Amino acid sequence: MGADLTAATRALVERLVLTWSERNAVDAFGAEATGDDGKERAATAWQDIAEQFVAVQAVIFLAPLFTQMRYLALMAAAAVGALLVAATEYPFQPEKLIMYATVGLVAAVLAVIVWVLYRINKSEIVSRVTRTTPGQFSLTSGFVVNFVQLALPLVFVAAAQMSGWLRTIVEPFLAVLK
Repeated sequence: MGADLTAATRALVERLVLTWSERNAVDAFGAEATGDDGKERAATAWQDIAEQFVAVQAVIFLAPLFTQMRYLALMAAAAVGALLVAATEYPFQPEKLIMYATVGLVAAVLAVIVWVLYRINKSEIVSRVTRTTPGQFSLTSGFVVNFVQLALPLVFVAAAQMSGWLRTIVEPFLAVLK
């Protein structure tokens, strides 16, 4: 059954791709047909149904990939946050070099997370599904939520570790563990 749907989607995409460059974002989002000809409206209605089918298939295919990317980003942020805490809590030598390297790694992970979120936001497929303008960045609630969940905690941990504020909270617990 899955192979049949994949073949049907492939056939529809091969046929629809010829007309996609002619449709702007307003037309692609289901605006009323502009022509007065009944034949043109029927062709547009068929095209709308076919595009909805292709969009559903694309979402079914991409949803697990986005879930996996989200978990990978969460684990990268958690790992670099834990590394930052470890580098600041234990007396490694040379302390400044390790601290600079760790802060650089935190900045690199933050930059990659923000870059990936930005590119996803500009993606034509995601823009068509979320009804935003393809190829343009738009500050949507999905981008803000993902940024707050993935990048902001890492920024908070880095700022707290660099200022020493978190150290004053964590040191009593570490003393108990010793």
